[in-house]
Amino acid sequence: MSRFFKSAAFPILIVIVLAFFASKLISDSDQSNKPNFEQFISQVDSGKVESVTMRTKDNSLDVVLKGGAKYQTGYPMNYEPILTNKLLKDAQQGSLQSFDVKPARSNVLLSLLTYVLPFVLFFGLWIFLMNQVQGGGSKVMSFGKSRAKRMSVDSPKITFRDVAGVDEAVEELHEIKEFL
Repeated sequence: MSRFFKSAAFPILIVIVLAFFASKLISDSDQSNKPNFEQFISQVDSGKVESVTMRTKDNSLDVVLKGGAKYQTGYPMNYEPILTNKLLKDAQQGSLQSFDVKPARSNVLLSLLTYVLPFVLFFGLWIFLMNQVQGGGSKVMSFGKSRAKRMSVDSPKITFRDVAGVDEAVEELHEIKEFL
């Protein structure tokens, strides 16, 4: 089981699970029978609507009926001028108490996150996978380091006495000593 947690499949599984929960949070959980756009227009014509807020960012209408009921519905693309004229006319005639338009505004931080965050996540996943390929630990960028071993003071040394009977070795050691 611990081998699974060290493999590359574990972070991929976590990303899939987090994406599933995020999609569940983002999706509209209230799937009640909301009136559609055609029913909204008939309610406006019959005078049952108290106030309307038009959101141009996501083409939706927040509707409050005269009984106090609230719902949200969408409207077709490029239908804003026709719908705005109709609702303004009804507001001037008095059948509609309030009409408001919320323009599409973009949040700079949110748009920055949506463009930068995927690259940061991809780069982080890439570093993680490279770390796994090279055996984990801190070996990601160790290709230029020397693997030479240091000699300690306590390491054994060969002296002239160790090669006492071999004349050739003694001569070679004298030559090495003179050279150094």
